[in-house]
Amino acid sequence: MPAKSLFFKCPRLTVSQSKVHHRFWTYAMEHAKFLHNSLPTAGLTDFVSPCFKRTQLQPDFTDVHVWGCKCYYHLERHDKVFKMDENSVEAINLGAD
Repeated sequence: MPAKSLFFKCPRLTVSQSKVHHRFWTYAMEHAKFLHNSLPTAGLTDFVSPCFKRTQLQPDFTDVHVWGCKCYYHLERHDKVFKMDENSVEAINLGAD
């Protein structure tokens, strides 16, 4: 698949499948770019990722989650109006943190 096709098809499908408003397409594009550069590819020798080829470091996937999934944002003490307010609010994941 050509890179141009990847960078327009993948975010479009991601946004439509997740039911997230289309104005967040730039976040989907960033997420697709991160995955494309971090996952191994057959086009490089030894089947390594472009990121590894450039830096000799393995990409860190600890903060990568499914784009558009439900998540919870922790509220800091200064973000709460009252002391007994909720500690977190429901949100939508828009890419790596």
